[in-house]
Amino acid sequence: MRRLTLLACLLLVSCMLSAQGIRIYKTDGSSSDMPISEIDRIECLPDMKFDVTDYSAEVMKMYVTKLGYKIPGEKEDREAVRVKLVNEAGDELLTTDGGIRLRGNSTSELEKKPWDLKLNEKTAMLGMPKDKRWVLLANYWDRTNLRNDVGLEIARRTTGMPWNPHSQYVQLYIDNKYTGLYLLCEKIKSSKNRVNITEMDATATAAPEVTGGYLLEFDYNLDTQTFKSSGFNFDVNIKEPDPATKEQLAYIQEYVNSMEAVLKNASQVQAHGYEKYLDVNSFIDFWLVGEVVMNKDFMGPASCYMYKDRNGVMFAGPIWDLDLYTFSGQPHGGVNNFLLKDWCLYYKALFADSKFVDQVKVRWQLLKASLENEENSIYDYIDKRSALISDEVQKDDKAYPKRQYSGKLTGDEYVTFPQAVSMMKDFLTKRIAALDELIRKL
Repeated sequence: MRRLTLLACLLLVSCMLSAQGIRIYKTDGSSSDMPISEIDRIECLPDMKFDVTDYSAEVMKMYVTKLGYKIPGEKEDREAVRVKLVNEAGDELLTTDGGIRLRGNSTSELEKKPWDLKLNEKTAMLGMPKDKRWVLLANYWDRTNLRNDVGLEIARRTTGMPWNPHSQYVQLYIDNKYTGLYLLCEKIKSSKNRVNITEMDATATAAPEVTGGYLLEFDYNLDTQTFKSSGFNFDVNIKEPDPATKEQLAYIQEYVNSMEAVLKNASQVQAHGYEKYLDVNSFIDFWLVGEVVMNKDFMGPASCYMYKDRNGVMFAGPIWDLDLYTFSGQPHGGVNNFLLKDWCLYYKALFADSKFVDQVKVRWQLLKASLENEENSIYDYIDKRSALISDEVQKDDKAYPKRQYSGKLTGDEYVTFPQAVSMMKDFLTKRIAALDELIRKL
Protein backbone atom coordinates (compact mmCIF):
# COMPACT_ATOMS: atom_id res chain seq x y z
CA MET A 1 0.00 0.00 0.00
CA ARG A 2 2.87 2.35 0.79
CA ARG A 3 4.41 1.83 -2.64
CA LEU A 4 1.05 2.20 -4.30
CA THR A 5 0.54 5.51 -2.53
CA LEU A 6 3.95 6.71 -3.66
CA LEU A 7 3.28 5.76 -7.25
CA ALA A 8 -0.12 7.42 -7.10
CA CYS A 9 1.55 10.60 -5.86
CA LEU A 10 4.03 10.45 -8.70
CA LEU A 11 1.21 10.07 -11.19
CA LEU A 12 -0.66 12.97 -9.56
CA VAL A 13 2.39 15.22 -9.87
CA SER A 14 2.83 14.15 -13.48
CA CYS A 15 -0.82 14.90 -14.22
CA MET A 16 -0.47 18.32 -12.64
CA LEU A 17 2.53 19.04 -14.83
CA SER A 18 0.87 17.83 -18.01
CA ALA A 19 -2.79 17.48 -18.89
CA GLN A 20 -1.88 15.13 -21.72
CA GLY A 21 -0.16 12.23 -20.00
CA ILE A 22 2.85 10.94 -18.14
CA ARG A 23 6.38 10.09 -19.19
CA ILE A 24 7.56 6.62 -18.24
CA TYR A 25 11.29 5.94 -17.79
CA LYS A 26 12.51 2.39 -18.22
CA THR A 27 15.48 0.74 -16.54
CA ASP A 28 17.56 1.00 -19.73
CA GLY A 29 17.25 4.77 -19.64
CA SER A 30 14.72 5.03 -22.47
CA SER A 31 11.45 6.86 -22.04
CA SER A 32 8.03 7.00 -23.62
CA ASP A 33 4.95 9.16 -23.23
CA MET A 34 1.55 7.66 -22.41
CA PRO A 35 -1.82 9.47 -22.36
CA ILE A 36 -3.57 9.26 -19.00
CA SER A 37 -6.67 8.00 -20.82
CA GLU A 38 -4.85 4.82 -21.84
CA ILE A 39 -3.99 3.75 -18.27
CA ASP A 40 -6.43 1.13 -16.97
CA ARG A 41 -4.73 0.25 -13.71
CA ILE A 42 -1.47 0.45 -11.81
CA GLU A 43 0.20 -2.57 -10.26
CA CYS A 44 3.20 -2.57 -7.95
CA LEU A 45 5.68 -5.37 -8.35
CA PRO A 46 7.71 -6.93 -5.50
CA ASP A 47 10.84 -4.95 -4.62
CA MET A 48 9.81 -2.12 -6.93
CA LYS A 49 11.99 0.95 -6.39
CA PHE A 50 11.37 4.56 -7.32
CA ASP A 51 13.95 7.29 -7.86
CA VAL A 52 12.13 10.40 -6.65
CA THR A 53 15.23 12.58 -6.27
CA ASP A 54 14.75 16.13 -7.51
CA TYR A 55 18.12 16.71 -9.12
CA SER A 56 17.28 20.35 -9.81
CA ALA A 57 16.82 21.11 -6.12
CA GLU A 58 20.55 21.48 -5.40
CA VAL A 59 23.84 21.88 -7.24
CA MET A 60 25.62 18.57 -6.90
CA LYS A 61 29.39 18.21 -6.66
CA MET A 62 31.15 16.42 -9.51
CA TYR A 63 34.62 15.07 -8.72
CA VAL A 64 36.76 14.21 -11.74
CA THR A 65 39.96 12.43 -10.74
CA LYS A 66 42.65 11.73 -13.31
CA LEU A 67 43.84 8.13 -13.31
CA GLY A 68 47.27 8.76 -14.83
CA TYR A 69 46.93 7.31 -18.32
CA LYS A 70 45.50 8.16 -21.71
CA ILE A 71 42.58 6.56 -23.51
CA PRO A 72 43.41 6.38 -27.24
CA GLY A 73 40.86 8.00 -29.52
CA GLU A 74 40.37 8.02 -33.26
CA LYS A 75 40.90 11.78 -33.45
CA GLU A 76 42.11 12.76 -30.00
CA ASP A 77 43.25 10.95 -26.87
CA ARG A 78 41.39 11.43 -23.60
CA GLU A 79 42.65 11.60 -20.05
CA ALA A 80 41.32 8.60 -18.14
CA VAL A 81 39.26 9.75 -15.16
CA ARG A 82 36.99 8.55 -12.38
CA VAL A 83 33.77 10.54 -11.99
CA LYS A 84 31.80 10.88 -8.76
CA LEU A 85 28.59 12.79 -8.12
CA VAL A 86 27.99 13.82 -4.49
CA ASN A 87 25.08 15.75 -2.97
CA GLU A 88 25.18 18.42 -0.27
CA ALA A 89 24.79 15.82 2.46
CA GLY A 90 27.89 14.02 1.23
CA ASP A 91 25.97 11.06 -0.19
CA GLU A 92 27.63 9.53 -3.22
CA LEU A 93 25.09 9.35 -6.06
CA LEU A 94 27.28 7.49 -8.53
CA THR A 95 30.84 6.52 -9.38
CA THR A 96 31.90 5.67 -12.90
CA ASP A 97 34.98 5.81 -15.13
CA GLY A 98 35.62 7.44 -18.47
CA GLY A 99 37.80 9.86 -20.37
CA ILE A 100 37.90 13.64 -20.59
CA ARG A 101 39.30 16.16 -23.06
CA LEU A 102 39.06 19.88 -23.74
CA ARG A 103 36.29 21.04 -26.05
CA GLY A 104 35.48 24.22 -27.93
CA ASN A 105 37.50 26.55 -30.14
CA SER A 106 38.39 29.90 -28.55
CA THR A 107 36.78 28.86 -25.25
CA SER A 108 39.33 26.07 -24.79
CA GLU A 109 42.01 28.74 -24.36
CA LEU A 110 40.24 30.49 -21.48
CA GLU A 111 41.24 30.05 -17.84
CA LYS A 112 37.97 28.25 -17.11
CA LYS A 113 37.96 25.31 -19.49
CA PRO A 114 34.98 23.56 -21.11
CA TRP A 115 35.17 19.75 -21.15
CA ASP A 116 33.96 16.81 -23.21
CA LEU A 117 33.27 13.70 -21.14
CA LYS A 118 32.94 10.17 -22.50
CA LEU A 119 32.03 7.49 -19.96
CA ASN A 120 33.02 3.86 -20.34
CA GLU A 121 29.43 2.74 -19.81
CA LYS A 122 26.09 4.36 -20.55
CA THR A 123 25.10 6.12 -17.35
CA ALA A 124 22.10 8.18 -16.26
CA MET A 125 23.30 11.54 -14.95
CA LEU A 126 21.25 13.69 -12.54
CA GLY A 127 17.91 12.54 -13.89
CA MET A 128 18.95 12.62 -17.54
CA PRO A 129 18.68 9.35 -19.53
CA LYS A 130 21.63 6.98 -19.90
CA ASP A 131 24.40 7.76 -22.35
CA LYS A 132 28.18 7.81 -22.56
CA ARG A 133 28.60 11.31 -23.97
CA TRP A 134 28.31 14.47 -21.88
CA VAL A 135 29.53 18.05 -22.04
CA LEU A 136 30.61 20.36 -19.23
CA LEU A 137 29.90 23.96 -20.29
CA ALA A 138 31.93 26.62 -18.48
CA ASN A 139 29.69 29.61 -19.42
CA TYR A 140 32.78 31.78 -19.03
CA TRP A 141 31.47 34.78 -20.99
CA ASP A 142 28.05 34.65 -19.36
CA ARG A 143 27.47 36.87 -16.32
CA THR A 144 24.15 35.17 -15.62
CA ASN A 145 25.44 31.61 -16.14
CA LEU A 146 21.89 31.05 -17.42
CA ARG A 147 21.95 31.73 -21.15
CA ASN A 148 22.59 28.15 -22.29
CA ASP A 149 20.26 26.75 -19.64
CA VAL A 150 17.36 29.10 -20.36
CA GLY A 151 17.88 29.03 -24.13
CA LEU A 152 17.70 25.24 -24.16
CA GLU A 153 14.57 25.37 -22.01
CA ILE A 154 12.97 27.69 -24.56
CA ALA A 155 13.94 25.22 -27.29
CA ARG A 156 12.43 22.33 -25.33
CA ARG A 157 9.13 24.21 -25.18
CA THR A 158 8.77 24.09 -28.94
CA THR A 159 6.79 21.26 -30.50
CA GLY A 160 8.51 21.04 -33.89
CA MET A 161 11.95 19.97 -32.71
CA PRO A 162 11.58 16.50 -31.15
CA TRP A 163 14.63 16.78 -28.90
CA ASN A 164 16.84 19.48 -27.44
CA PRO A 165 19.54 18.90 -24.81
CA HIS A 166 18.76 18.75 -21.08
CA SER A 167 21.19 19.94 -18.43
CA GLN A 168 21.90 20.29 -14.72
CA TYR A 169 24.33 22.50 -12.83
CA VAL A 170 27.32 20.98 -10.99
CA GLN A 171 30.20 22.19 -8.89
CA LEU A 172 33.21 20.77 -10.72
CA TYR A 173 36.32 19.54 -8.90
CA ILE A 174 39.25 18.24 -10.93
CA ASP A 175 41.75 16.30 -8.82
CA ASN A 176 39.95 17.72 -5.75
CA LYS A 177 40.53 21.31 -6.89
CA TYR A 178 37.43 23.45 -7.30
CA THR A 179 37.22 24.64 -10.90
CA GLY A 180 33.87 26.40 -10.89
CA LEU A 181 30.16 26.23 -11.63
CA TYR A 182 29.45 24.17 -14.75
CA LEU A 183 26.44 23.10 -16.77
CA LEU A 184 26.46 19.32 -17.28
CA CYS A 185 24.70 18.91 -20.59
CA GLU A 186 23.63 16.12 -22.90
CA LYS A 187 25.93 16.02 -25.92
CA ILE A 188 24.27 16.26 -29.32
CA LYS A 189 24.52 12.81 -30.88
CA SER A 190 22.32 10.11 -32.33
CA SER A 191 20.62 7.76 -29.88
CA LYS A 192 17.06 6.81 -28.96
CA ASN A 193 17.15 9.34 -26.10
CA ARG A 194 18.71 12.17 -28.10
CA VAL A 195 18.66 12.72 -31.87
CA ASN A 196 16.59 9.64 -32.61
CA ILE A 197 17.81 8.65 -36.07
CA THR A 198 19.01 5.38 -37.54
CA GLU A 199 22.65 4.73 -36.75
CA MET A 200 24.65 3.93 -39.87
CA ASP A 201 27.74 1.84 -40.41
CA ALA A 202 30.10 1.39 -43.35
CA THR A 203 27.79 -1.17 -45.00
CA ALA A 204 25.08 1.46 -45.61
CA THR A 205 26.13 2.38 -49.12
CA ALA A 206 22.95 1.93 -51.19
CA ALA A 207 19.31 2.93 -50.88
CA PRO A 208 17.42 2.81 -48.62
CA GLU A 209 20.20 2.36 -46.01
CA VAL A 210 22.36 5.18 -47.39
CA THR A 211 19.50 7.68 -46.99
CA GLY A 212 20.03 8.05 -43.23
CA GLY A 213 20.55 8.85 -40.55
CA TYR A 214 22.83 11.84 -40.83
CA LEU A 215 23.68 14.43 -38.18
CA LEU A 216 25.11 17.61 -39.71
CA GLU A 217 26.61 20.80 -38.34
CA PHE A 218 26.66 23.99 -40.39
CA ASP A 219 29.50 26.11 -39.01
CA TYR A 220 32.08 28.34 -40.65
CA ASN A 221 34.27 28.22 -37.52
CA LEU A 222 35.07 24.51 -37.67
CA ASP A 223 38.67 23.39 -38.15
CA THR A 224 37.47 20.57 -40.39
CA GLN A 225 34.82 20.73 -43.08
CA THR A 226 33.29 17.74 -44.84
CA PHE A 227 31.94 19.68 -47.82
CA LYS A 228 30.73 23.06 -49.03
CA SER A 229 27.15 23.28 -50.19
CA SER A 230 26.81 24.37 -53.81
CA GLY A 231 23.80 26.67 -53.52
CA PHE A 232 24.60 28.78 -50.46
CA ASN A 233 28.31 27.96 -50.02
CA PHE A 234 27.84 26.78 -46.43
CA ASP A 235 30.50 24.81 -44.56
CA VAL A 236 28.94 21.47 -43.63
CA ASN A 237 30.43 18.90 -41.29
CA ILE A 238 29.06 15.36 -41.09
CA LYS A 239 29.01 14.64 -37.36
CA GLU A 240 27.44 11.20 -37.88
CA PRO A 241 28.13 8.74 -39.36
CA ASP A 242 31.75 9.23 -38.37
CA PRO A 243 33.61 8.56 -40.53
CA ALA A 244 31.23 8.70 -43.47
CA THR A 245 31.99 6.44 -46.43
CA LYS A 246 32.42 7.98 -49.87
CA GLU A 247 28.93 6.74 -50.78
CA GLN A 248 27.41 8.35 -47.69
CA LEU A 249 29.25 11.61 -48.32
CA ALA A 250 28.09 11.63 -51.93
CA TYR A 251 24.48 10.97 -50.93
CA ILE A 252 24.11 13.64 -48.24
CA GLN A 253 26.06 16.22 -50.26
CA GLU A 254 23.75 15.66 -53.22
CA TYR A 255 20.71 15.87 -50.92
CA VAL A 256 21.81 19.21 -49.43
CA ASN A 257 22.72 20.59 -52.86
CA SER A 258 19.36 19.53 -54.33
CA MET A 259 17.54 21.13 -51.38
CA GLU A 260 19.47 24.35 -51.89
CA ALA A 261 18.80 24.34 -55.63
CA VAL A 262 15.06 24.38 -54.88
CA LEU A 263 15.50 27.15 -52.31
CA LYS A 264 17.46 29.19 -54.84
CA ASN A 265 14.62 28.93 -57.35
CA ALA A 266 11.88 31.47 -56.57
CA SER A 267 9.18 29.66 -58.55
CA GLN A 268 9.90 26.36 -56.80
CA VAL A 269 9.78 28.12 -53.43
CA GLN A 270 6.38 29.60 -54.32
CA ALA A 271 5.25 26.09 -55.28
CA HIS A 272 6.41 24.85 -51.83
CA GLY A 273 8.96 22.55 -53.48
CA TYR A 274 11.17 22.77 -50.40
CA GLU A 275 8.64 20.65 -48.45
CA LYS A 276 10.03 17.64 -50.32
CA TYR A 277 13.39 18.21 -48.63
CA LEU A 278 12.87 19.78 -45.20
CA ASP A 279 10.55 19.55 -42.21
CA VAL A 280 8.80 22.90 -42.06
CA ASN A 281 7.77 22.87 -38.39
CA SER A 282 11.30 22.16 -37.12
CA PHE A 283 12.78 24.90 -39.33
CA ILE A 284 10.22 27.41 -38.07
CA ASP A 285 10.79 26.53 -34.43
CA PHE A 286 14.57 26.65 -34.86
CA TRP A 287 14.24 30.16 -36.28
CA LEU A 288 11.82 31.25 -33.56
CA VAL A 289 14.17 30.20 -30.76
CA GLY A 290 17.06 31.98 -32.46
CA GLU A 291 14.99 35.15 -32.78
CA VAL A 292 13.67 35.05 -29.21
CA VAL A 293 17.15 34.86 -27.68
CA MET A 294 18.74 36.86 -30.55
CA ASN A 295 21.49 34.36 -31.28
CA LYS A 296 23.89 36.16 -33.60
CA ASP A 297 25.97 33.00 -34.12
CA PHE A 298 23.20 31.45 -36.22
CA MET A 299 23.87 34.16 -38.82
CA GLY A 300 27.30 32.68 -39.57
CA PRO A 301 25.96 30.09 -39.76
CA ALA A 302 27.64 28.65 -36.67
CA SER A 303 26.51 25.84 -34.36
CA CYS A 304 23.52 25.14 -36.60
CA TYR A 305 22.60 21.45 -36.44
CA MET A 306 20.39 19.50 -38.83
CA TYR A 307 19.64 15.83 -39.20
CA LYS A 308 18.04 13.46 -41.67
CA ASP A 309 16.73 10.00 -40.86
CA ARG A 310 16.43 7.06 -43.24
CA ASN A 311 13.92 7.84 -46.01
CA GLY A 312 13.14 11.10 -44.24
CA VAL A 313 13.52 14.82 -44.85
CA MET A 314 15.93 17.28 -43.22
CA PHE A 315 15.08 18.50 -39.70
CA ALA A 316 16.48 21.67 -38.14
CA GLY A 317 18.00 21.39 -34.65
CA PRO A 318 18.83 20.61 -31.97
CA ILE A 319 19.61 24.07 -30.57
CA TRP A 320 23.14 24.62 -29.25
CA ASP A 321 25.66 27.28 -28.17
CA LEU A 322 23.63 30.15 -26.71
CA ASP A 323 26.05 31.80 -24.27
CA LEU A 324 27.44 34.61 -26.43
CA TYR A 325 25.65 37.71 -27.76
CA THR A 326 22.29 36.34 -26.60
CA PHE A 327 19.48 37.64 -24.35
CA SER A 328 20.42 41.22 -25.12
CA GLY A 329 19.54 43.75 -27.78
CA GLN A 330 22.78 45.67 -27.26
CA PRO A 331 24.88 43.80 -29.87
CA HIS A 332 22.06 44.00 -32.41
CA GLY A 333 20.87 47.61 -32.28
CA GLY A 334 17.91 46.87 -30.04
CA VAL A 335 15.13 44.30 -29.80
CA ASN A 336 12.61 45.72 -32.26
CA ASN A 337 13.81 44.13 -35.49
CA PHE A 338 14.27 40.63 -36.88
CA LEU A 339 17.83 39.39 -36.48
CA LEU A 340 17.86 36.17 -38.49
CA LYS A 341 15.03 36.42 -41.02
CA ASP A 342 17.22 37.55 -43.92
CA TRP A 343 20.63 36.43 -42.66
CA CYS A 344 20.43 32.88 -41.35
CA LEU A 345 20.58 29.63 -43.32
CA TYR A 346 17.63 29.41 -45.77
CA TYR A 347 15.15 31.73 -44.10
CA LYS A 348 15.26 34.60 -46.59
CA ALA A 349 14.13 32.17 -49.30
CA LEU A 350 11.55 30.48 -47.08
CA PHE A 351 9.95 33.74 -45.99
CA ALA A 352 9.28 34.55 -49.65
CA ASP A 353 6.53 31.90 -49.53
CA SER A 354 3.24 33.11 -48.03
CA LYS A 355 2.37 29.57 -46.90
CA PHE A 356 5.57 29.45 -44.83
CA VAL A 357 4.77 32.87 -43.34
CA ASP A 358 1.28 31.72 -42.35
CA GLN A 359 2.77 28.68 -40.60
CA VAL A 360 5.26 30.93 -38.79
CA LYS A 361 2.38 32.97 -37.38
CA VAL A 362 0.65 29.85 -36.06
CA ARG A 363 3.78 28.37 -34.53
CA TRP A 364 4.77 31.66 -32.90
CA GLN A 365 1.52 31.71 -30.98
CA LEU A 366 2.24 28.17 -29.72
CA LEU A 367 5.71 29.09 -28.51
CA LYS A 368 4.60 32.40 -27.05
CA ALA A 369 1.88 30.66 -25.04
CA SER A 370 4.37 28.17 -23.61
CA LEU A 371 6.72 30.98 -22.56
CA GLU A 372 3.99 33.05 -20.91
CA ASN A 373 2.13 30.12 -19.31
CA GLU A 374 0.75 31.38 -16.00
CA GLU A 375 1.57 28.14 -14.17
CA ASN A 376 5.05 27.63 -15.61
CA SER A 377 6.33 30.65 -17.50
CA ILE A 378 9.87 31.07 -18.72
CA TYR A 379 10.22 33.78 -16.06
CA ASP A 380 9.34 31.23 -13.38
CA TYR A 381 12.00 28.95 -14.80
CA ILE A 382 14.60 31.75 -14.67
CA ASP A 383 13.67 32.56 -11.06
CA LYS A 384 13.98 28.92 -10.04
CA ARG A 385 17.32 28.36 -11.76
CA SER A 386 18.86 31.66 -10.65
CA ALA A 387 17.89 30.93 -7.03
CA LEU A 388 19.47 27.50 -7.37
CA ILE A 389 22.87 28.80 -8.52
CA SER A 390 23.02 32.15 -6.71
CA ASP A 391 25.50 31.03 -4.04
CA GLU A 392 27.52 29.04 -6.55
CA VAL A 393 27.87 32.04 -8.86
CA GLN A 394 29.51 33.95 -5.99
CA LYS A 395 31.87 31.04 -5.40
CA ASP A 396 32.65 30.86 -9.10
CA ASP A 397 33.37 34.61 -9.21
CA LYS A 398 35.88 34.22 -6.37
CA ALA A 399 37.60 31.37 -8.22
CA TYR A 400 38.12 33.61 -11.26
CA PRO A 401 38.60 37.14 -9.87
CA LYS A 402 40.57 38.33 -12.92
CA ARG A 403 38.01 37.16 -15.45
CA GLN A 404 38.16 39.48 -18.42
CA TYR A 405 35.29 39.92 -20.88
CA SER A 406 35.93 40.67 -24.53
CA GLY A 407 34.35 44.10 -24.42
CA LYS A 408 30.75 44.58 -23.37
CA LEU A 409 29.15 41.65 -25.17
CA THR A 410 25.64 42.02 -23.81
CA GLY A 411 25.82 44.89 -21.32
CA ASP A 412 25.55 42.80 -18.16
CA GLU A 413 29.21 41.87 -17.73
CA TYR A 414 29.97 44.27 -14.92
CA VAL A 415 26.74 44.26 -12.93
CA THR A 416 25.77 42.02 -10.03
CA PHE A 417 24.29 38.59 -10.60
CA PRO A 418 20.76 39.64 -9.52
CA GLN A 419 20.97 42.65 -11.82
CA ALA A 420 22.07 40.44 -14.73
CA VAL A 421 19.14 38.06 -14.13
CA SER A 422 16.74 41.01 -14.01
CA MET A 423 18.17 42.27 -17.30
CA MET A 424 17.62 38.85 -18.88
CA LYS A 425 13.96 38.81 -17.85
CA ASP A 426 13.45 42.40 -18.98
CA PHE A 427 14.99 41.56 -22.35
CA LEU A 428 12.64 38.60 -22.82
CA THR A 429 9.58 40.69 -22.01
CA LYS A 430 10.54 43.31 -24.57
CA ARG A 431 11.69 40.78 -27.17
CA ILE A 432 8.52 38.69 -27.01
CA ALA A 433 6.39 41.82 -27.37
CA ALA A 434 8.51 43.01 -30.30
CA LEU A 435 8.34 39.65 -32.08
CA ASP A 436 4.60 39.50 -31.55
CA GLU A 437 4.25 42.76 -33.47
CA LEU A 438 6.87 41.91 -36.13
CA ILE A 439 5.40 38.50 -36.89
CA ARG A 440 1.84 39.89 -36.98
CA LYS A 441 2.92 42.31 -39.72
CA LEU A 442 4.60 39.68 -41.92
